Amino acid sequence: MTATETRLTDYIHQTLPLTVQPDGAKCGLPRSYTTPCVKEDFMHFFYWDTYFTNLGLFEIGMYDQAENNLCNIASLIERLGFMPNADVLTDRSQPPLFVRGVYDYWRRTGDRSCIARFLPAMLREYEFWMTERMTPCGLNRYQGQADSPVLGEFSRGIRRRLRLGEAPAETDEALGFLAVAESGWDFSSRFFTQGRCNALELCPVDLNAILYDVECKLGGFLELAGREDEAGQMRLRARDRRERMRLLMREPADCVYYDYNFAKGETTGKLTAAALAVWAFGVEENPSGLFAVLGALETEFGLLSSERGSGERKFQWDYPMMWPPLAYIGAAAALRAGERQAAVRLMKKYCRTVEQVFCETGKLWEKYDVVRCGVGESVEYATPPMMGWTAGVYLHFKSQLNKS
Repeated sequence: MTATETRLTDYIHQTLPLTVQPDGAKCGLPRSYTTPCVKEDFMHFFYWDTYFTNLGLFEIGMYDQAENNLCNIASLIERLGFMPNADVLTDRSQPPLFVRGVYDYWRRTGDRSCIARFLPAMLREYEFWMTERMTPCGLNRYQGQADSPVLGEFSRGIRRRLRLGEAPAETDEALGFLAVAESGWDFSSRFFTQGRCNALELCPVDLNAILYDVECKLGGFLELAGREDEAGQMRLRARDRRERMRLLMREPADCVYYDYNFAKGETTGKLTAAALAVWAFGVEENPSGLFAVLGALETEFGLLSSERGSGERKFQWDYPMMWPPLAYIGAAAALRAGERQAAVRLMKKYCRTVEQVFCETGKLWEKYDVVRCGVGESVEYATPPMMGWTAGVYLHFKSQLNKS
């Protein structure tokens, strides 16, 4: 390793454990939990952040804390019926990565008993998505809880954050904002058309790819539990979802998948890194569309969240930003498609950008500008220093690259 790699790896090994909060009871959690940041910003237990944090915990040998995080997620699902955005943000969920997190833990530790322990919570979360987030076309959407007691306050806060001006709180707009928050992409032009948030009309390609992965893995878990009939039904659901996604989301001209607007019966045509999820989670095998996406989004310094010049206002999940979870999905997509050279290239670019900015600032960050190779400049709020998914993806990539 170079001196920079050694210094950054040592920094993560010393600092990532500091994100562990020992008193879960203060947040109503049964175990100690991790936060995305060490202090100040984002000091609660967040859903999809935790999946990527666990990747880092595996690499530094903190398997007990990774299991604690899974136990906390299961506890919240048992209490609420779903895993919320965070322990204090219970009016929406986030990308449903719990099943994949359990699978990762099992594969890393060999602890098969975790499947039986977590299977009730995994199935309950899946039922939530299939009953509360289903659309008429047979695919799923993000939504949020319509009975949120703070819906109006939330909407007004988002309008200020996005500099949309003061306006009376409208329920449809507020629920659309809540749906974007549930996606984790808060905020992105992929969920806006001509200034209007249309998130409630969209079946996001990444959400449905994740749910395909959930169905495949649940099928395997049910089979291991001796529940063969249920396993077969789950696999049929996965097959049906894949066929629907290919029919509704894939454009024959470029073999790329796009978000599907079920209200209009057409794709949005907006190319984003979310498209890579179909390869990362096994929906698609043909790599031709993968190269089309990378050709549009890959820069010298990493993977863009979306193309430049969408015609919308500037959001933080748009050009020129690279976000660690999307970098992970991009590399996973290339690996799953059998394109290891592309995967190695993406992983190296992510690591080099994180290392260069660490040399300049002494910190890791929530997001990065991969046009100029720097900290992602404040767009909606000041970009915080972050361990969580940034450190987790970095350590995961370094481990993968060492196997090359």
